[in-house]
Parts: sequence; C-alpha cells; structure tokens
Amino acid sequence: MKKRIKKLLLFWLFTAAAFAGNGAESTITYRSQAGVPLHCSGTLRRLEHFLKEVFPKTPYRKTPLTIDITGGRRPLEQTDGKVFEANRFLLERKSLTLLSEAGGAMLHSMGKAPENFRLPLFLCGAFRHRERAAKQECRFLGNNRRFNSVEALLREGILPDLKVLFTHVPDEREKVDNEWFDDHARLLFEMLRSRNFKGKAEELNAAAEKLLSREFKAEELRPMVWGNFNLLPPHLAEQELDAILKAEVPTLDKENKPDGKTETVSAAALPGKLLKHPERKAVCSKFASSLLRNSFKLPVTFRSALRKVHDAVLELGRDPAKESAFRIALAEVNRVRQRYADRAAFLDRLERETAAPLRMWQRSCRANALPAGIVTPECSRSLQRAEESHTGF
Repeated sequence: MKKRIKKLLLFWLFTAAAFAGNGAESTITYRSQAGVPLHCSGTLRRLEHFLKEVFPKTPYRKTPLTIDITGGRRPLEQTDGKVFEANRFLLERKSLTLLSEAGGAMLHSMGKAPENFRLPLFLCGAFRHRERAAKQECRFLGNNRRFNSVEALLREGILPDLKVLFTHVPDEREKVDNEWFDDHARLLFEMLRSRNFKGKAEELNAAAEKLLSREFKAEELRPMVWGNFNLLPPHLAEQELDAILKAEVPTLDKENKPDGKTETVSAAALPGKLLKHPERKAVCSKFASSLLRNSFKLPVTFRSALRKVHDAVLELGRDPAKESAFRIALAEVNRVRQRYADRAAFLDRLERETAAPLRMWQRSCRANALPAGIVTPECSRSLQRAEESHTGF
C-alpha cells in the first residue's frame, strides 16, 4: 500500500513539473515607476494575451523578461535578466513602433519567436483596432467590429489595397491615418484567422503576403465587414441577391439534347426553361445547392425566404406542376428585399434628422468649453444649457 502511494505521489509530482515546464506560469514581469497610470500596464498585459492567442506554438526556449514602464517620478531598482523599457507616453498613444518592439520581446520571452524579433506593424494595427473597438462598438455587443474606411471603399465597389500595409508607416500625429491603417490591418488579420493561421511568429508576414498574392473578390470580404449589428447596404444586398437568383441551364440542340453549352437565366425564368428539359432535376438540384452555399453572403433577414426557394426548386425539379409554389417563394424573397430597403432608408433618414445634429451640438459645446476658448463664460454656459435641452444630459 505504501509503495502504491509513493508511486501516485511521484506521478503527480512529475505531472505538475511537466505542466510547469509547458508554460502555465508567465515569464513576463511588469513594473511601473511611481505615477504611471495602471492602464499603461493593462495595455501590455492585453497585448501579451493577444499574442498567446495568435501564436499558440512554443518552438523556442523561454526566457524571463521584465518590462519597466517608465515616465514616472522615481527610477526603478535594477534587476537581473533581460529588461524592456516602455515609455508611458508612447504607450498611451499606442505607438506602433513601441507595440512592435514590446510584442517581439514578449514573444521571445514566451518561447514563440527568436531573439530581436519585431512584431509586424499590421498585427500591431490589428491589436490597436481591437483595443479601440472594445471601448466603442464591441463594448456591449461582443465582436461587433467596424471597419469604417474599408466599408466606404466597398460601398463604392472598390477593393481595399491591403498590400500597402507592408510598406506604409502611419504618422502617429495623424489620427485619421492611424485609424485607416488599423481598419485595414484588422481586416487582413481576420482574413488570416478565417484561414486558420496557426504558424510561428516569423511566418506571419509570409502567410499574409501569400494570401494577398491571389485575386480576391468583394463578396469574400463582405461577411467580415457587415453582420447582424452592421447590416449590408441595400444596393450591395441587391447585387448579391441578383447574383444568387441565377441558374446555369444547358442549352439544347434541335433534337432536344444538351449541346455542351450553357446559358445563365434568372430564377423567374427557370420554370419556362425547364418545362421539357431532359436535365430538369439535375439543374434544379444544382441551383438549390448554390442557394444554400451563397445565402450566408446576405443578412440573416433573407435566410428563411431563400430556404423556401431552395425547397420549392427541388420540388420543381421533381414535378413541373409545382411552378406555382416556386413563384410564391420567389415573391416572398422580393417582399423581404423591399422591406430591407425600406428599413435601411428609414434608419438613414432618422440618423440624418436627429443623431447627426445632436452630435454636432455636443462637439461644438465641448470645443467651446476648453480653456482659452473664443466664447465668453456666459456664452459657454448658454451652450451647455442648449446641449442639456437637446440631449437630456
């Protein structure tokens, strides 16, 4: 019995040691000078967590790292081992250069990258986008991310140029330039994630370049940019729906046999084309599969109506007399299409008529309330009362 207990104890000791060696504990220590705000170290801790998520592999030996956040009142005591200094003012601005250097040092410490590795700037931009989204659109609705500059391009039918991320370094003083960079960087990061990138840190740039070496279409990006909380614009939904509701039908020769060619017809014209077609069932089955495969490109509002079209076209393939049910299903899709466009127009009008003027009032009041403003104190108080009456705050 005693021998058995000893064996069990040895087993648990070896297991615990193995888990400890596999990195359950952190290899990074954070220290802040007196007077440095707590949120500075919070940014770096979230960066560490983000990098663990992106790079699960640990191919290198781990080494302890101390990160000193400077810019406070008193210097920190010297410590053994490798030390990385992060300036609090650069951290508060979320400097891309600092995040790149700090991220590289973290990855080396965690055994995920070689020494002197620097994090690609586009990954730092993706991290900054996540940080900003966590305080804004994602605060209450989870992963409700927004790519404002990318959205503007896709609305006009223009594909974003993601290759420029490898050469462009935004000016840290230009807010618009930085937000543009972060939007595009996060999109590239999400594209890599959608393809299940799980490589080493030093393989990231090559994977991104390989991804962007091929041609990609706007419809591949739309599911990443628009979702249930940020609906696809109606004119783009129209384009997607028109493309989905088309079928390929083999053309026939004089003997009513397929001649090896096909023609593209609208769903509304399908029953007439297939009335006496020898491959009616195969054409309907292929069209139904295409509907299911592509329905994810449209908002969830359309899914139920498209599923009815899917079921109806399969019935049509088995029996040409089911044309009436098929046309009823198509009519339902068109009703959903019209409701979707009407709702979007109403929301746009509501935003123009109410939200935008309120935001304009708020910005004016805050700007005029700053020290050395151009208005008198009495005028500033009047503007404050006007803001309260318009916003209820």
